[in-house]
Amino acid sequence: MKSAGACTAWLLVTLLLAGCGKSAPDQPPPLFPGAPTFDLLSDEFPVESLFGPLPAPEFVQLSYLEDIELRPGATPVEHLFELMIRKGSQGSMGRVRSEFTFAETNSHAVEESLQVADLFEFFTYAYEPATATAPETVTRSYVAQIDQVLGQLFPLAVENRLMFEVTRHYQVERDGERAEAQTLEFAYDMRVDRKVDPANYPSVSLTEPVWVIQILEVDPDGVEHRREAHFSPEIGMPIFDARRRGGVVTTRRLVRWER
Repeated sequence: MKSAGACTAWLLVTLLLAGCGKSAPDQPPPLFPGAPTFDLLSDEFPVESLFGPLPAPEFVQLSYLEDIELRPGATPVEHLFELMIRKGSQGSMGRVRSEFTFAETNSHAVEESLQVADLFEFFTYAYEPATATAPETVTRSYVAQIDQVLGQLFPLAVENRLMFEVTRHYQVERDGERAEAQTLEFAYDMRVDRKVDPANYPSVSLTEPVWVIQILEVDPDGVEHRREAHFSPEIGMPIFDARRRGGVVTTRRLVRWER
């Protein structure tokens, strides 16, 4: 997927690996120690050169209700976002902590990420506690390189389009045993589809239009995953989205937000 004519190539590996200590001889080395932090990003990280000038997030906390259609009658998941922006960092890049409470099993999962407006994640740390059917699982991933950038998404306008390719490093740990790290390549195609009147979202008090962004992710196996994100520049995050991965459809809608 890489070529000598790539428009943009960002290498973040050295930032992440510099702090890794020695691992036990029977364990593959970790991608990076612990959850991601802003210290892994340089202040000059060119977010806007990829996406364009994004609006700064205008909230301190968001709460979403998430519904995963795994089977008929699946229990909705309460999904809480908490945003923390590092002093001096670009407003469009934030560290987001997401907490998921699964009422059906009374279990709790946590995901921390460094991301751009919930449209694209650069770093991810996800923790899922053990259940009766699955072991404790920790997933870590980060973007090592971005290539073949074409177009721009922001400032939002109908038919704006952004396409790029990503090399992502990924590692899973189950019950304390780390799997070998993988290098995976993805392709993304993001397009602004339409502008929607804010009155169409009565559960959220908005005054500015909402923009619908169609997102196509092609995974390393060539499988297409589609997402429709209803992005509010007024908040700086999507207020609704629907994602399809294989036979699983996940919908998420904003139910509360605090400035």
